[in-house]
Order: sequence, then structure tokens, then C-alpha cells
Amino acid sequence: MKRTQLVAARAHKSWTLEGAAERIGCAPNTLSRWELGVMTPSSYNRARLCAVYGMTAEELGLEEEVIRLTDLPAFTGDLQVFLNADLTRRTWPTK
Repeated sequence: MKRTQLVAARAHKSWTLEGAAERIGCAPNTLSRWELGVMTPSSYNRARLCAVYGMTAEELGLEEEVIRLTDLPAFTGDLQVFLNADLTRRTWPTK
């Protein structure tokens, strides 16, 4: 999903992709991937983006994604049995 707020911040500064990447300290193709939503910047790079653009992570559309347990698919019965199994008592047969 394209991060339009990040793209808009760069456009507001009238910076090219290369110029913005140089100020941020990353490769232009990396910045492009962040803007396209293909990659998510690390916390260090989120801080750099915020500092360079003078905006918060939320304003740039970079708030951290949180995975909640309710977002995960339900476990199947067989998988749950496997996960509950005590594998510490199992040993490999020796010859």
C-alpha cells in the first residue's frame, strides 16, 4: 500500500527521490520502496525520516503496525496438539 503521506512530505519540500535519500542517508531505491509500501523502514530510519521532514511518524504514515492475537488465524486441532506436546522428553534414537 502506497504511503501517500511520505510521498507528499517529499513533494512539499520539492525534493527529488535522490535528494531526499541523500538527506535521509539511504539509497534512492530504498526510499522508493518505503514510499511504495514494499518495505517498512526500521525504527532508526523512521527517526531519520521524521528528523529530515520535521514531522512525526504518524504524520508521515509510518506508525508501527501491531499484530494482535485476534488478527491471527485460529489454530487447527492438529496444530494445537503439536504445539501443546512436550517435546523435551523426546530423544533421537542412537545406533
